[in-house]
Amino acid sequence: MKRPYPVHFLALKTNEFISIRTSISLSDSNFHTWHHPEKYQFKPSRPVKSISLLWAHEFMLKIRAYNHHHKEIFTKSYTSDSFGNFSFKIPIENKGTAIKSLQVFETSRLEGVELLLGTYLPTTLAAPKKIIISDLDKTLVDTRSSTPGDIYYSLTHPLESYPTVKKSMDIMMGYINNGFHPFIVSASPHFYENTIRDWLYRNGIYDASIFLKDYRHFLSISEGHLSPKDIKSQGPYKLGHLFDIILMTGVPEEIVLVGDDYESDPIIYMTFACILQDRPDPWQIWNEIRHHRIFKLRGKQHSYFLGKMYQVKSLLQKSKINTKIKILIRKTKNDEDMKLPFSFLRSKQNLVETFF
Repeated sequence: MKRPYPVHFLALKTNEFISIRTSISLSDSNFHTWHHPEKYQFKPSRPVKSISLLWAHEFMLKIRAYNHHHKEIFTKSYTSDSFGNFSFKIPIENKGTAIKSLQVFETSRLEGVELLLGTYLPTTLAAPKKIIISDLDKTLVDTRSSTPGDIYYSLTHPLESYPTVKKSMDIMMGYINNGFHPFIVSASPHFYENTIRDWLYRNGIYDASIFLKDYRHFLSISEGHLSPKDIKSQGPYKLGHLFDIILMTGVPEEIVLVGDDYESDPIIYMTFACILQDRPDPWQIWNEIRHHRIFKLRGKQHSYFLGKMYQVKSLLQKSKINTKIKILIRKTKNDEDMKLPFSFLRSKQNLVETFF
């Protein structure tokens, strides 16, 4: 029998709330591993092993929260979207600061049965909040995805098969050692999660929060907010995930954004910096970016991403923090000076530093 399990579970604790983001799927692989461990060896994970994550299911979670005396102080049930994804907050009014551990149960698969998915300790983002957000492909790992052969190789081999970009990793580890919480925002499909997590562990990054492109949105007519053209376009999903991160962490004192010049990272990061620092009206930015090739927004994507921008705007209005932002871009091409498609980006050029 297939059992629900968390593909990832992220719980970030601030002074205002605990933000929880998780995705649940079905698998029977853990059952076999527990009962026949001699048949399994610890090897680098390959994405093709997680291809079943393309299937979508709905789930219901019950969260039980405990203080340091293991006394239950909060319980609530939540329903996923049609893809099995959850994103919610436990506010400070519900004793969020006293929460030391969380027990997570799935309650919809077997009537009357609460299936324990795990016990988790929230990661605390202490003040001053400092975060580093990095791309993966061409930034931390020199991957290839230009041809069908490249894609097949990517599916069937672990990330260890590609060269690590030492300079980027040194930058990443330097900031982590200085108290920055790491986030990985990658264009890789969501079923690469285990492969990427495995690679990060092997490289000494143990608490990174991973945000990937959920390919099930391309297959959904009713709920998907990504369309087939977004398989190659990076703007909508990456800017959307940057908004998601800020909505989870609250307004941080410092942000470092690391990417490359292979696609559109500099423009996306500078647009994000403008929104955080200058706090313009969302419509003002929206009307400039929505038709550009980097974003190419269509249909219901307009309302989805504009809604995200207004959520961020509301968060910024409640904060007096003036976020310090640095953008680090790995040069992969010997191009001339960066071309800026939007006039409002000129004031953010000074935030960009390049490295090789």
